[in-house]
Amino acid sequence: MTIPSNTQYKWRLDIIRAHVKIGEAKLISASAKFDENSDVTRSMEAQVPVDGFIVNTPTGTSTIAYDMFTDRLRPVVAIGDAEYDLGDYIVIGAPKQSNGKTDVYSIEAYDETMILKEAAAEDRLYYSSGTKYLDIVNELLVNCSLTKTVVDQTDAAITADREFAVGTTYLDIINTLLEEINYSPIHAGSSGNLYITQYASKTSADYAYTKINATLIGNVKNDTDIYSLPNVIIGYVSNPDIDTDLICKRINDSPISEISTVKRGYKVVEAKEYNDCPDAATLQGIVDQRYLDATQATETADIETMADGAHEYGSYCALDIDDVSALYREIGWSVVFGGTMTHSLERKAFV
Repeated sequence: MTIPSNTQYKWRLDIIRAHVKIGEAKLISASAKFDENSDVTRSMEAQVPVDGFIVNTPTGTSTIAYDMFTDRLRPVVAIGDAEYDLGDYIVIGAPKQSNGKTDVYSIEAYDETMILKEAAAEDRLYYSSGTKYLDIVNELLVNCSLTKTVVDQTDAAITADREFAVGTTYLDIINTLLEEINYSPIHAGSSGNLYITQYASKTSADYAYTKINATLIGNVKNDTDIYSLPNVIIGYVSNPDIDTDLICKRINDSPISEISTVKRGYKVVEAKEYNDCPDAATLQGIVDQRYLDATQATETADIETMADGAHEYGSYCALDIDDVSALYREIGWSVVFGGTMTHSLERKAFV
């Protein structure tokens, strides 16, 4: 969207308890960051005075205090009359420091999937054949008191008895299971929901940027190592507890592809083993998605803009700056409160 130059920006840091705002923190400075390729995709840093956590106390009740361990912090940007959340964060570290005038907390915080990264199996976890994938995922989420979820439902079930070793993190277990049913890794949204959704790409933009509302930082970079891309993709399930092995294959034999078996004259094979997969159709979907990735070179671009909304996992940006005009997936962003927002963009081009 295009924001008028005279638009007023206001930033604040809300205190959230049980998904409800209970107060605000006085900000000295703050920044938030998103990285699609990180296990925990959202992070935040902030400086807040030690006495700067102001909790609303209802009339007639005892004083309510901010609890750094159980409450969450939600940065919010108001752009004109519209407000946008930038995530709910759990404080992981908050050393106390002095800036010469007052004592402050230097806060390091992450979205709630960090709880799953820190939780791990205390005993061997066993699930019998026929247990639904999402039932296992939900059990682990409930164990961590994480119930604010958005879920693409499926009845897909594991086809053999399954165990996870002591010490395996909940995040690793969940993402392993989601990969087997062709879902994206679990991730947090701007308003604190945890998303368990099928992998998807888009053909339309969530945001549009031109030289009027954005600046291209440096040059667009193209992946030059296309010759390492495979032209034969294989996915297979090999498990002694499953009677029949599943195997799916996709071959790039297109005469117009620079990396195909036809053009190269030889095969470059990528094979990935999965512990389980509910059926051949799901496995073929995984292989087909990997095939699309493997037949495309990567082009990246970095731009700078004013903050302009809540950018979610899987957002797409239409770019029309200088000689660059294309649709990109946003794989990362960072925003400094009171400052600008930088975006890391990526698109695929068939080779």
